Formats: sequence, C-alpha cells, structure tokens
Amino acid sequence: MTWSWRTGPLLLCISVLFPVATAVATMPLVLDDPHTIGAGNVEAVLAVASLEQEGAIGTEVPVVDLDIGLLDGLDLALVGSAIHTSFETQSLPIEGHIRASLKWQFLQSDHWNAALNPGFDSSLRSDRENSVVLPLQIEYARGRFAWGFEGDYLFSLEEADQWLAGTYGSFHCRDDLFLLAEVWALGVREGGSTDLGISGGLDWQTPVGPRMLASVGTGIASFGVGRIEWRAYFGLQWNFRLWGSPNTAHLDPHE
Repeated sequence: MTWSWRTGPLLLCISVLFPVATAVATMPLVLDDPHTIGAGNVEAVLAVASLEQEGAIGTEVPVVDLDIGLLDGLDLALVGSAIHTSFETQSLPIEGHIRASLKWQFLQSDHWNAALNPGFDSSLRSDRENSVVLPLQIEYARGRFAWGFEGDYLFSLEEADQWLAGTYGSFHCRDDLFLLAEVWALGVREGGSTDLGISGGLDWQTPVGPRMLASVGTGIASFGVGRIEWRAYFGLQWNFRLWGSPNTAHLDPHE
C-alpha cells in the first residue's frame, strides 16, 4: 500500500494508511471490514486523504473508489488516485496510482464474517512499479458492537515486500451512525521500517443522501523511520442498485 510506489518513507505509508487502497468502499480507517455489498449493488466514493511524516506532507486527491457487487459474496473494486507530495523546500511531480481487486466473503453468519481480498497495484510513473497484495479480514459482531482483524502481505515486483496488521472496533450508536477505532502496524520485510499507529473515525448516513466517511489518526511509535505525525481522511459515498434484490447489509453489517 508504497508500498511499491514510495518516494522516501512518506509514500511507504500513504496507500496503506488510507482506505483508498483497500478493496471496498466502506471503512474510512486504515483497515477494512470483510463485508461485501451484494450482487447488483454499487458503492462509489469520492475522497481526499493526507498525512505528514518526517517533514513531508502527502495528499491523495482526488480519490475515486468504485465497488461493484458481481455476485452475493463477491465484489470487484477499482480505485484510482493522484498523489501530491511536498517537502519544506520542494514538491514532487504528481503521481497516479490504480488498484484492481476482488473481495470474496467466504464466511458469512450472524456473528462471524471473513473475506479474502487479492488485488493488483500499479504506479503510473514512467518507471512503473507493480505489486500484488493479499489481505485477509475477519470480524465478529454481537449487537451493536463489532471487532475485526486484518492482515495483509504485499509482494512487490520491484522493491521489498511489506505487511500490514491491525485490529478495529465499531459501535453502531444510532441508526445512521457508526463510531470506529483501530490500532495498526505496518512494516517492510527486508531490513526496513515498522510503524505503529491509531485512528478513530465515523460512518454517518447524512440526511441529504450520501454517507460521510471520516477519520483521523497518528503514529504512536516508529522503528527505522520517523514517526507519522498525523493522517486524515474524508469521503462521500453513494450507493446504487443496478440489478437484483436490494441488499442493505453493507449499510448495517451487524444485521
């Protein structure tokens, strides 16, 4: 998630720390949940994300995230973004990034849900870098509470492999509002760095139509790299149905 397209430690974090690089447009956190959206349903997100690390600020804007329910339990996700990176004395050229992935929710029950989420990442620089990412997401829900885990491994075709692991919790405090929190760890496999961080966020069904997705976070410790000062995400999500029966499980994953 610089996973393979970083310029220094900033871009090492930028696509893992923002849900623009995940495979389904639901959670505004670093981590994602295992829920698919149902056959014929579409989720579209327009977002902006940013972070600061070692005196550099990286911003992904615009972020366009399209998730399509191909079958019940199988989604196709397409994500594209433009990455703007600035230091105190200079700015780097804008860099494009795309990801295509499938989410297979192989376990779905009243309390337990799990999904595999393989995807392909590509940088659109002249020296294009590519990678394959394999996320696993597991969640346990009871009542208005849910607890989940995600573990990712990224096989870079040009650089060192990387991994992401973390846990999150969500609370359905009102019919239209989820509160979210997480702890995550990001590392580079071969003699690289490790970052630890926390985030909090919300998923709110606005009265005017789109859902609002927002989160903020910070690094709490880093090894081999400067600590992440802050990260932030803001997006609007629209839901459509193209065919089949309505499926509202992606709006309330505790149902």
